[in-house]
Amino acid sequence: MRKTISLTAVKFLSIIILIFIMSISIFPSRSFLSGKSANNDTLIINTLSETVRDWYYQQRSNSFKNVVVNVSLISELPHSVDNGKAEAVFHINAKMIPTVTTEEVEKSPFLRGMQYYIIENKKALSNTTIKMIESKIRERKKELMEPIGEPTEENIVLKIVCEVTPTGSIKKNTVNIFYNVSGEGTPIWKDATDLFPSSALSPKEEERMGYEEIKNLLGKLYPANGSSKEVSPTAYYENWYVRNNAKIYADAHTSNYNPAIKCWRYDYQTGQWVREVSYGAINDGNGNDIWNMSQYPLSPVTIQGETRYETLACHNCADFVSQAMYAGGMLADGKWGPLYRKTGAPDGNWYWTYVPDLLPYMRDTRGDWVYSDYNNTQNGDAIVWPGQSHTAMIDYNLYQNGTYTKKYAAHTTDSKQYYYSPAAGYWHYKVSCWRWTP
Repeated sequence: MRKTISLTAVKFLSIIILIFIMSISIFPSRSFLSGKSANNDTLIINTLSETVRDWYYQQRSNSFKNVVVNVSLISELPHSVDNGKAEAVFHINAKMIPTVTTEEVEKSPFLRGMQYYIIENKKALSNTTIKMIESKIRERKKELMEPIGEPTEENIVLKIVCEVTPTGSIKKNTVNIFYNVSGEGTPIWKDATDLFPSSALSPKEEERMGYEEIKNLLGKLYPANGSSKEVSPTAYYENWYVRNNAKIYADAHTSNYNPAIKCWRYDYQTGQWVREVSYGAINDGNGNDIWNMSQYPLSPVTIQGETRYETLACHNCADFVSQAMYAGGMLADGKWGPLYRKTGAPDGNWYWTYVPDLLPYMRDTRGDWVYSDYNNTQNGDAIVWPGQSHTAMIDYNLYQNGTYTKKYAAHTTDSKQYYYSPAAGYWHYKVSCWRWTP
């Protein structure tokens, strides 16, 4: 009787074990389904990284050669594998060489349109005006020639979202990729299907753009109903703003390294000091001055025994663009200039450091910013985010295959050679400093 009971117990135990084995082979572990398995999560994040890298390589290899794409997870932003879904945010750093040729730039319809303006209006133009237009054409042509055969770096932040099978595989038909258009602070994601231009400009359209470029410039300098500004028979207009110098300054004083910058800001409504955090590299961690603190210092502020930077360090985008413009030759005046960086202008406005003051002053009062568009802007021109929440400077301008590629440099958040889409919705302004030269 005891032997029979023992055999029955063994059989029962064997059945229980068999059922357990079958259950774990049929159903995935609960920890995986809830995204709690570190090993599986890591494998899936790595697969997402490879997916983004391959997608970006495919997009860029159509127009560039020797493309190398590096991808790194931005751990500070949300990433997860949970309930059959996965998402992660990556910083893309790509290196490539444009395929544009000298011949393509030489035959640029845009340049031809600029030249055609002279031909069509030659009898009405003075010799000094023709020389001014020709210098403008040379500047544009030189800029378009610069990228030929030169390796370039490209940076962008992308988010990937997809569904995951119970076995940990990505469902490829569910993959969606987004790019960040916020420029600072909380990301704003836009579908990456319009990240790169899908069609080239027609030669006729480009030619019209070049013609209008000169027509609009002369309309600005010589308004039909305006009084003559000529101060002597030999006087002529000169653009004091050297856009390439502004671009060089911008690239020298920012990066894509974004540790936290901690600041104090005084809240006038509550009468309290408030802690703020922004992201950027004031120095590279080895004592090297990235933000040009020797010329444009940022002061430490100690409140209740805690030392942080002054507010300007956490809201530095307009300060950065102003510095770059000043380095490019933009003339200071009684309201805009380094002198008023920390004090504000005598009228109480902050034209150097505050976008909602900088934009209307440069556009409406001085006339040194003129509203434009993605295709017409150049290195050293300005971008402003809708709502005037952020600003940056264009630091790369490539023309090839009938399309343009633009990148920008910025502070808050620090960016350098950061690719942005013509569909991003930013406001574009052509920057210049035309003044009469006797």
